[in-house]
Amino acid sequence: MFLYPLTPSLEGKALGQNIYDDNGNVLLKKGVILKRPYIKKLLKMGYFEVYIQDELSEGVDDTPLLKEKTKKRAVLTIKKIMQDYESRARIQYQDVCSIVSNIVDELMDQNCRVISLQGLKAYDSYTFYHSINVCALAVMLARWCYYTKDKLVELGMGALLHDLGKQKIPREILNKRDKLSDEEWEYIKKHTDEGYEAIRKVPQLSSICAHIAYQHHERIDGKGYPRGLQGDEILGQARVVSIADAFDAITSQRPYRDKLLPYKAVEIMEKSMGTQFDEELLEVFLNSIAVYPNGSVVELENDLMGIVLKQNTSNNRKPRVKIIGQKVSDTIVLLEPYELDLDSQELSIKRAWERYELDRLMKRVI
Repeated sequence: MFLYPLTPSLEGKALGQNIYDDNGNVLLKKGVILKRPYIKKLLKMGYFEVYIQDELSEGVDDTPLLKEKTKKRAVLTIKKIMQDYESRARIQYQDVCSIVSNIVDELMDQNCRVISLQGLKAYDSYTFYHSINVCALAVMLARWCYYTKDKLVELGMGALLHDLGKQKIPREILNKRDKLSDEEWEYIKKHTDEGYEAIRKVPQLSSICAHIAYQHHERIDGKGYPRGLQGDEILGQARVVSIADAFDAITSQRPYRDKLLPYKAVEIMEKSMGTQFDEELLEVFLNSIAVYPNGSVVELENDLMGIVLKQNTSNNRKPRVKIIGQKVSDTIVLLEPYELDLDSQELSIKRAWERYELDRLMKRVI
């Protein structure tokens, strides 16, 4: 399956994953053929992208990082938490602890050293799935840094709640398409204080959870907010969450900004190593995240075109791919598909493509 921008051109295509609403109800089931009224309704509801099935994706390892049941429960839980806080300014500790413990248990059962995130983008309500993604990414990074299970749960709760304070910010500011004014930007920055104050009032939540919300926008070089902390002045757990938060934000579609592919996010974050992000933590993260997630369309140095099938644990930049064609000028010459393990080749990936880019060139196959 491939992730496509949701446009009328997808009419007649088969869905690759269930589509859910904010209440966890199935709107459209996997395998349903998209019709124009479905597409219009989804666009009206604010959906940006959907997974689509096709023959090119056959053989791709699409095992999700989290089970569908867990993701559905997580969405319902974080929605309830956000609504309770917005309407009654309270947080139900048991709701947070229960779902995070579930997420940590599932992630600790994962034996993979390189994680591919294609399964974490299934829910299209940014506020909710961003919280879940950041929680999962932060827990995986902390696990690679040998946190104990209790510490993983504590970190996960702080990560799940890291953007809680944004519930107090008007939606017209959060989703503004144009550049924010200085006054609006100061308003946005208040979400760290709001989240901290809300979390610290819950006796069962540790001060670490509160400080994750407070410090996740601090920078190693002292140019972050709210306090301009530097280096080791920033809580280690907050440094972990800041990496997870940035990666998911960069690779997510927003009303005011197009998403970037993971390999581009990696390039951007590498440039901020030691300035915005903790150098050692970021190095662990970038060596363990799938730079080219399963299902990615990739162009190799010799102009061969392939689909990423599976990650190699020894090298996250050299996955196993299915070669499908070769780029010749502005066309794609289709080849008889065959598998190639880049980890055993001197070949490297030049760049990744959006799937719709491939489709455009394949329409003029020679």
